[in-house]
Amino acid sequence: MKQETFHPSPEGDESNGWKYLGAAWALVACAFFSTAVRIWVRGRLTRNMGWDDYYMIIGQFTNLVGLGLVTAEVFNGLGRHMYYLQPDQIRRFIIIGWLDWMQTFITIMLTKISICLFLLRIKNDTRNKIIMYILIAANVLVTSVICFLLLGICRPLRAFWDVGVDGRCFSTRQFMIMVASQGTFSILSDLILATMPLFFLRNLQISRRTKLLLCVLMGAGYM
Repeated sequence: MKQETFHPSPEGDESNGWKYLGAAWALVACAFFSTAVRIWVRGRLTRNMGWDDYYMIIGQFTNLVGLGLVTAEVFNGLGRHMYYLQPDQIRRFIIIGWLDWMQTFITIMLTKISICLFLLRIKNDTRNKIIMYILIAANVLVTSVICFLLLGICRPLRAFWDVGVDGRCFSTRQFMIMVASQGTFSILSDLILATMPLFFLRNLQISRRTKLLLCVLMGAGYM
């Protein structure tokens, strides 16, 4: 990858990495706790474990891998200005960041598959099956394409993090288009998954207040 020139930051060698790390650990801890409670209830109390639970468990493990990668990124310069990093730190930071992108897309895919399978447990009619299976297939396809593109981001791949290796790499614009495309698809699938439960609740024989509360909770994906 081409060598860039960096200039000193007006604030000096300050690091915000620990703020990022604190937020990451807190979010993962909440996700891990909620998943643990879910698995305990499904596995011990109701004895009703399903494929949606298994995919969520796998997703939490990849999430923990991501937390480890973010931690390693902080120790290698995340949150600091590039001007103050040593060449070896920059190289390690780029490698770890590349791995973190891969992990992020895979974790998102696993989580969405889990949600699709969960919605199939709520309503398993033909129309819902078609929608959910299309969403699952689309998530797997998009994630596979993105990961394939990341594996080919430079030829040879080592040129992505080693300025001493000549190679052909994606431009910054091409990389941003790739990330934006995945992000757009992710938002659209989130909206679909957040909207589907609202249709499930229409004909339930429950009070309007309870139905409204469930709509708010199950439509939290809009946020």
